[in-house]
Amino acid sequence: MTPKLPACTPRHMVRALLHLGFIPDRQVGSHRTFYRAADGRRVTVPMHARDLNTPLLHRIIKQAGLTADEFHHLLHGNRRGYERGGDEFDHRPTRHPEANRGIS
Repeated sequence: MTPKLPACTPRHMVRALLHLGFIPDRQVGSHRTFYRAADGRRVTVPMHARDLNTPLLHRIIKQAGLTADEFHHLLHGNRRGYERGGDEFDHRPTRHPEANRGIS
């Protein structure tokens, strides 16, 4: 069963998109466009001071290539053990153990 979508601010939506690998592309007025080179998807998010309404939230989720269930898990940090054809939700940057050492 698909969970009811939570209220979502534009800031939360931007964080979720950045986590999914989208990068800011451009901004026209109060609308920011994000792009993901891996699949060529573009998503536009209105940056208003209020929550995104439900129909708009559904359209943005669809543009991003997610289901409502995946978006719900992404927002609530319930990513461990949740898979979508691989490890797509775990995009934490990895560091080489010697990355912070000075060059000798």
